[in-house]
Amino acid sequence: MKDKKAESRIQEPEARMKRQPAKDFRDLIVWQRAHLFVLCIYRYNDLFPKSELFGLISQLRRAAVSIPANIVEGFKKKTRPEKARYFNIAQGSLNFDS
Repeated sequence: MKDKKAESRIQEPEARMKRQPAKDFRDLIVWQRAHLFVLCIYRYNDLFPKSELFGLISQLRRAAVSIPANIVEGFKKKTRPEKARYFNIAQGSLNFDS
């Protein structure tokens, strides 16, 4: 089951070539993909056993949600260093050690 509303916001490569500067965080392709990632994680977590609800599932969901949340925070900041800080935090949520 796909989220048609979220998919409709993802821009095709041709549209990227003629893009205007983002006026809203939803215009950012990176946020669009991060949002879809969150939706996929929530769907994928339904396959886990219920015993993992407060363990691995919770951790995966928190990490996934923090990615688009930090992108939004960074988008609102005025200076490059502030923006970079939040974007780096979002990127860090994607990294994991095994």
